[in-house]
Amino acid sequence: MSLGTVNRLRREASEAVSGPVDEAKVYVQSAPIVGADETGFKQGNTDGQNPHSKKAWLWVAVTPLVSFFQVLLTRSTAAAQSLLGQNFRGILNSDRYSVYNWLDVAQRQLREAHIKREFTKISERSGVSRQLGRDLLVQQKKSRSPLASSQRWHCEPQRVSVLSVALASQSEKLIRARGKLSDWLSREDPSS
Repeated sequence: MSLGTVNRLRREASEAVSGPVDEAKVYVQSAPIVGADETGFKQGNTDGQNPHSKKAWLWVAVTPLVSFFQVLLTRSTAAAQSLLGQNFRGILNSDRYSVYNWLDVAQRQLREAHIKREFTKISERSGVSRQLGRDLLVQQKKSRSPLASSQRWHCEPQRVSVLSVALASQSEKLIRARGKLSDWLSREDPSS
């Protein structure tokens, strides 16, 4: 089978599933809770869409029922908006990559692994930061209980983040420290 035949068959298959793919994209863009991520993806130029052989990115938007994949030649805010829709109104569960910053902070939820990593960094500092980090890790661990885990993807939109609710309700000290966390995380010398 020649390369031309393979490419023709790929195009025909893509056209055959284009309707359901479009429906999947619309579904995830209107979902109340979406997880999103992106990773490097080798992309050739057999279809003529990548003449300069730029690095491509495989983007994914995940809901409990539908996962949508999209290959784009950019890892930009425009790509994130293409994936989620410029008028995305749901809650996004993602990492802290800046391409998602176009969403209001109330629509952002960090992945638990990222939260734990940040809390661990705080707990490894000295002074008040150390105790705050340790307290945050305790609360994060409590939110990982079997009950909390079972609610994670099966919650109504108003109960989106079991972790966020647990952290916010545990201690006024944590709530007051919220504004300071981003300052601590962004310091070049975290021990100060």
